[in-house]
Amino acid sequence: MRIHFILVAAAVACLNIGSAMAGDADQTATLNPNEIICKTQPPVTGTRLGNRRECMTRAQWDRRREETQQAVGHMQTMGKMGKVPGN
Repeated sequence: MRIHFILVAAAVACLNIGSAMAGDADQTATLNPNEIICKTQPPVTGTRLGNRRECMTRAQWDRRREETQQAVGHMQTMGKMGKVPGN
C-alpha cells in the first residue's frame, strides 16, 4: 500500500508539471489523440536506478491523468472520513 501511495504521489507531481505546460483545456481537444509523447519519469524513491523514459499516446496519458486524479480524490475522501485505505 505504501508503494502505491508513493507511485500515486509521484504521478500527481508529474501530472501537475505536465498540465501546467499543456495550457488551455480547449487546446488539448484539437490535438491528435494518437500522437506519441515520451516523458522522462523520475526514479522511484529509494532506488539507485536512474530516470526512466515512458512513451504513450496522448489519449493514454490523458487516461492515466484522469485515473490518478480519481485515486487521489478517493484517498482524500477516505482521509476526511477517518478511514485509511488498506486497513
